[in-house]
Amino acid sequence: MTTQTESIIHVMLEPEEALEGKKDILTAKADILELMQIIQNYNSLRAEELKLKAKLYTKIKTLKNKMQRLKITLPKIKINELPHYEEYTELPNSTKLRTQLKSKQTNNSIDRELEEIQRKLRELSR
Repeated sequence: MTTQTESIIHVMLEPEEALEGKKDILTAKADILELMQIIQNYNSLRAEELKLKAKLYTKIKTLKNKMQRLKITLPKIKINELPHYEEYTELPNSTKLRTQLKSKQTNNSIDRELEEIQRKLRELSR
């Protein structure tokens, strides 16, 4: 059996080595404390994120219910009964639609101007 005095081992350190060891231990403790702060911050942010996700989920669910009720209450329209439906069925993107709408508007204004000029010519020829 070993006695208590036999199990204790002493190591002689130079003062610089002892100071370096204490600095290393204090640095390790500081790093551990910083990690603990980071983990606490992460946990609080994660909890806030989960609360916000739950809130968003309920709002989306409410919105979905409102949209379903609105769909039920609004009158149903057949798409082929919409005016100028045939003109827009083959459009691949919105820029083409805008271009066609602008050209239609300019064509309509040109047509109106032509009709106005023809009317004035008829009046002058009388």
